Amino acid sequence: MNINITNKALDKLKKIFEEKNGSSSKIRIFLAGIGWGGPRFNIALDEQKENDNVYSEGEIHIIADKNLIEQFKGFKIDYSSFFLVKGFSIYPYSGSASTC
Repeated sequence: MNINITNKALDKLKKIFEEKNGSSSKIRIFLAGIGWGGPRFNIALDEQKENDNVYSEGEIHIIADKNLIEQFKGFKIDYSSFFLVKGFSIYPYSGSASTC
């Protein structure tokens, strides 16, 4: 499965799961919507389903539907913390053309 996670994103996820005292360490990449700029993706806690692929980085497990992975050729997960803007970004490797 072609999912890459930056060290910064991985460290932040580990910290979040440690603070939650052993809550699930499985996150799902999902299509959050399609707008003028193309598809947007997000992550959420979830469990593996039948049509999923799982990418594991230590204790962190990233889940995505096989069709989503195939359509967008995989994803990169990053985390940024700049001044007042903090959060995860999910970038597809392809298929992210604008709908304009």
